[in-house]
Amino acid sequence: MRLPVIVSLLLASAGLPAPVAAIETDPIACWWRTSASAVRVGQTFDVVLTCAVVDDGAIVVIPDESGLDPTAMQMPPFEIVGGKHPADRRTADRRFLQYGYTLRLIADDSFGKDIALPDLQIHYQIQTSVNGEAVKGRSLTYLMPKQSVRVLGLVPSDAPDIRDAGRSTFDEIDARTYRADLLFVSAAVLVIVGVVIALVAAVRLIRYSRRARPAARHFVSDRRILRGVASELSAVHREREESGWTEALAGRVATALRIAGAYALARPVSQTVTANGADAQDGQLILRSGRARRARVLVSSSVTAEALTNTLAGTNGSSPRQREDIDQLKVALSRFTASRYNRTADIDGDALDESLESATQLLRRLAAGHGWLKSFIGSRRWAS
Repeated sequence: MRLPVIVSLLLASAGLPAPVAAIETDPIACWWRTSASAVRVGQTFDVVLTCAVVDDGAIVVIPDESGLDPTAMQMPPFEIVGGKHPADRRTADRRFLQYGYTLRLIADDSFGKDIALPDLQIHYQIQTSVNGEAVKGRSLTYLMPKQSVRVLGLVPSDAPDIRDAGRSTFDEIDARTYRADLLFVSAAVLVIVGVVIALVAAVRLIRYSRRARPAARHFVSDRRILRGVASELSAVHREREESGWTEALAGRVATALRIAGAYALARPVSQTVTANGADAQDGQLILRSGRARRARVLVSSSVTAEALTNTLAGTNGSSPRQREDIDQLKVALSRFTASRYNRTADIDGDALDESLESATQLLRRLAAGHGWLKSFIGSRRWAS
């Protein structure tokens, strides 16, 4: 019976006029769902009964659920071995109730047959609100549609179509919703932790970038300094061929060798930015920085032949090549320093030529050990 007809009868019995027009809808609708369409004798399977009843405040359908409980339900020839009743679900105008049963067929004469679930009648009443008071109608009966299960068959003969029914019950929906909420909260916590870590890293990076630089800041990379030293030795070699050895040329070579000695001993060199037009003092080499504003940088080192001698005495664990390089550098620096400051002695051109050649080869090996990657790492080490 349609809901508008029932409501009209109730209103007429109460002495009230019937509504002019109403939307026809079933007060209650129920359906079966089985976990398997074909079973074996003794095999357990699930049957779920779901009902949707009207419940919009003005009209409330009240079904009799006392006979639907798994402990009270009887479904011969099937035996009920368990069941459950999830919490009801509600929408704006409907209430959904659900009962689940675990059945098994114990009859031994049903092979190859379609066994129908027993007829089920659900009694219900329709409650309406009249002048603020709840009025219940007479008891009505809803007859469940037929549902069959085939024993050792694929599809029951009374099946109208073949379709995959949804397998999620209310309990399963609750479990999945809880798991989704838990995963969402976990993801939110991880995102917050990631943001906090990123903020801490950003703060530390800003503090590091604002940290005061040491006095011996590198304006020119190690690679550029070694290239500048090599260019200086090449320039001295050309001038020596034109005018021979002089005290000034010997001093320029000594300056370059002291800078090369600093790299041979893994010591930092001194760099100072000077104004354009300023001349380099004795022991300083002028280079250009590689920045956007190419400044003049004075590069110098305090390494002496005595420091190289002391280092050579304590390099027992060094390779023969390193000891040989330091020894050649010590001899060359001693010769050019003596030629620069010992004005009374004659300049031994042959010895200086030999030392210049060995210093040029040594500088090539030092430059090979300070490529762009090593220069980058070294600049970060001294800047920190």
